[in-house]
Amino acid sequence: MLIPSFWLLLAYLSPVLSIVPVMLAWQLLAPLATRLTGEH
Repeated sequence: MLIPSFWLLLAYLSPVLSIVPVMLAWQLLAPLATRLTGEH
């Protein structure tokens, strides 16, 4: 039985799709974290 290319693509992209929000959150939170730690 052949795996449909859609599921293959989804399985291939799922790690990327899970990493992207983390990277975006890191881009937003990193300056905040450095600012907070820099004040102390």
